[in-house]
Amino acid sequence: MGKARKDRKRGPRHDPVGLNGSECVEEELNGSKASVNKGEALIQTVVDQLQSSNVDDKLCGLHMLSEVFDGRTLEEVVRNRVVRMAAPLLVDPNSTVRNSTAGAIRNLTTNGGPDFCDILIEQDVMTPLCSLIQKFGNEWQPKVEGTSSGDEEADTFIQAVNILWNLCESSATALKYFNQAHLLPLLVRCLDINTFGTDVAITVAECLQTVTEENKEAISEMQGLSEQLQQLLSSPNEEINMILLKVLIAGVLINIHSDGIGAMDPSRLSLIMASLSTALAYDQRRMLNQLTSELDLNIQKLNPRNRRRKQEDVEEEDEEMDSENEKESVEESKPTKKLKTRGKSTHTQERTEGILQQEKDSISNAARILQAQQIALEILANLCSGDDEEGEMDLDDSDVEEMSDSSFGEEGGSKEALPASVPSDVLEAVVSQRLITKVWDKTQLPAENVCDILCEDPDTQILFNRLGLLRSRAFLCLQNLLAVMDLEELGGSNDLYNMWLETTKLVFEKTKADDLQLLEAATSVMRAAVLRLAEAKATQFSTLTENDLKMLLQCESQCEHANVRANLIRIVSSIGQMLTPSLSPHLTVIGKFLMDAAVRDAELWVTAEALDCIFDVFGEDETDKAAFDIDLVNRLRGLAPALKNKVRLQKKNLGDHYHLVMTASNNLNRFIKYKSNRLASFKAIGHS
Repeated sequence: MGKARKDRKRGPRHDPVGLNGSECVEEELNGSKASVNKGEALIQTVVDQLQSSNVDDKLCGLHMLSEVFDGRTLEEVVRNRVVRMAAPLLVDPNSTVRNSTAGAIRNLTTNGGPDFCDILIEQDVMTPLCSLIQKFGNEWQPKVEGTSSGDEEADTFIQAVNILWNLCESSATALKYFNQAHLLPLLVRCLDINTFGTDVAITVAECLQTVTEENKEAISEMQGLSEQLQQLLSSPNEEINMILLKVLIAGVLINIHSDGIGAMDPSRLSLIMASLSTALAYDQRRMLNQLTSELDLNIQKLNPRNRRRKQEDVEEEDEEMDSENEKESVEESKPTKKLKTRGKSTHTQERTEGILQQEKDSISNAARILQAQQIALEILANLCSGDDEEGEMDLDDSDVEEMSDSSFGEEGGSKEALPASVPSDVLEAVVSQRLITKVWDKTQLPAENVCDILCEDPDTQILFNRLGLLRSRAFLCLQNLLAVMDLEELGGSNDLYNMWLETTKLVFEKTKADDLQLLEAATSVMRAAVLRLAEAKATQFSTLTENDLKMLLQCESQCEHANVRANLIRIVSSIGQMLTPSLSPHLTVIGKFLMDAAVRDAELWVTAEALDCIFDVFGEDETDKAAFDIDLVNRLRGLAPALKNKVRLQKKNLGDHYHLVMTASNNLNRFIKYKSNRLASFKAIGHS
């Protein structure tokens, strides 16, 4: 089982001064594009403008810093220590400068990634950032109660908290600054949606979920605030923004419950599970189908030649319409007609703006639902994974040898890790709220034409990307659920086998070879499902054909991702364990495949996985004929010296794979000895 990683998609870029690539950038870039030193010239321009006493110059410099420099050009920003010059503007006396600075630095933290965030902290961005957030204090609230729309100060706060979130997620040093600044009470205060609205509350909750994760100081400080958080979960409001907010709050409550989820008050745990269920119950496929239909309808309402015009283009076209109308009215000498058509143009512009704003809101709502569902899946996956770290022990060589001292030929099956203990309240909620079905639904794509529209439209590409991440998280969650639920609660062996078949079709027919994240997650579900079926001695695989097997084997040999190869190796092994001796031809194919994988794979731990599978499949006496047919013992003898040498060279760098590799290495000679004796007897009775 695995814990979900919070590989979140950052929000859209923030335009700190609302220029959208306006004249100030074009003016600075004009004539310098062909220059070899363009980067240095731009940096110098930005530096000069940031250090200017003129507000407009500062704003222009901030806009350039935000829009011109991306992941490819950030080295210039770092080398010239531009952030150190820009950061103090977070507390500039001018509110627009503060807002623009926060937007620019937020974009930098988004574009630069974790390494760049560390550099920002080295250039002392945390000091003015914490000062800016502290200035909002206990008295501040948006100009219009319950909303941050159109409020520059509220937008500045949102941008600042986003910076804090990005930095704390990437850097332990930033988390230390956060703890020292005692910002938690101020942030929790902003969860009051009646005063601050859901946009501010969601931004704060996103930050809180990050800063309370394994942060003892924050957890301790939040203990007295948990009741306030629980009240938010109790709200009957199920609007889209509230669905996301509740899921985030559920994550925070789990983070700050230091005694473990099993000791949590049942009523609070019930609210948490209900929040996850509500988010996952939302039909994302229908939502995206409706959205793309709306986009198609808008194409007819707007200019079909170029629906994706910027607002300046809309205004330019309206001006052309005005000009044409004016000419017509002059020619006809009818001023009343001129006034009428001009009014019509204004109406057209307002109508166009209204349609585009409605479309923007629909896309934003869709993005928030997908975000809520992704977080809900991560939380549920972690609830069903147990505390893996506490259950692990450091193993030395003697521990491994002792663990591998059992005899081959005894019934036991695959030595997968036993599922961690999951609180009964969680398992009961999974069953009563039909969460397995809801999670499975998140693995499914919308109709092909819907996906095509999402991919082709620049405004909705982020939704398609989030949909891919959602599906990967759903498979990871399913993997953990399959490991901890009773077979009957999973629908029995027939339903589980059908899930395995559907996932197999997805892997082999509908997933691109370079979509490694989805491939790993989906094959992990296949692995978990076939293991449960093997434990139950299911008979569904008795109808498996050699072509079915070859499809699995070919995928493994062509895959470049070690984790996916390991999953496929274990899947084939589990199928081999379920086959009866009468299906010896299949066992021969499986044995050759596992042996080839052990010899061929460049990753030592994948070789160990293949060997472990060989021990599982051929550890039974009934498999002697298949082992004899593929000359298994001699091939293993040929592999042993190379394996021993690899283990000696890589022993100190095996990390999480140490136990697997050492166990397989120590078991190899013992298995060769056992199977040699078996095959000697096999040949002695006339099978030669």
